[in-house]
Amino acid sequence: MDYDDNPISPNEFDHDLHALNREIVRLAYILKIDLTNPAQTDRLLSDDTLYQSKDSLSKELLTLKGLLLLRGELRKERMESGLPDGESPIDEEVFKQLAPKKE
Repeated sequence: MDYDDNPISPNEFDHDLHALNREIVRLAYILKIDLTNPAQTDRLLSDDTLYQSKDSLSKELLTLKGLLLLRGELRKERMESGLPDGESPIDEEVFKQLAPKKE
């Protein structure tokens, strides 16, 4: 990802990354997926049955899976380009407000 060849500025890209993070947090909260729990996120990312299901829950889970995969690809691209990764979804302020309370 070379910003010299890309019409998007680093500030615009960071803004879009922030919006992607917020949407990931929003969907995870609604679907009761704990983003800090690797077992839950791994289970979601490895679930290939979501593509075959037609129910709305599966569609929402598939959307979250796609957003997480997109976020991972963006992270990889930024790191390969020597750019900082930026905040992860769990670093976002909205996540801190919505995060499951640890007892």
